Amino acid sequence: MALASTSRVQLRYSDEGAAYGVIPATPVPNTLRITGESLSFALKTEVSKEIRSDRQETDLVLTDASASGGFNFELSYNEFDDLMAAACQAAWTVFGVAGVGATFTGAVVTFTASTVTAASATSGASDLSTLARASGSR
Repeated sequence: MALASTSRVQLRYSDEGAAYGVIPATPVPNTLRITGESLSFALKTEVSKEIRSDRQETDLVLTDASASGGFNFELSYNEFDDLMAAACQAAWTVFGVAGVGATFTGAVVTFTASTVTAASATSGASDLSTLARASGSR
């Protein structure tokens, strides 16, 4: 018989704030959208080695506990930005609106065999500076 059901599971996390390892007094939990999980909890026990005349075990001692597993998800826009920024140990900046850069209104864009140059940047540095040549192209 199962002890728990995942039909009503929630996975939440909270930002530590300014200091590493310090949970804020009033944390604001964020709920992650997940498609499934494989989380489990295991206890390890040892039976007493004492030999008794009645063949009974003297004691069962809890020696270890562990948690393992993971969760499944679909990578969605803006859903895991906090976790990616934490993994990169840097601030995360969204470019443009909904991940799309601003348009070049009235700007001139020059194309050559190996470069793309905008006469004016869309926001800060030109987003065209990160373009890469497609494999197999000349």
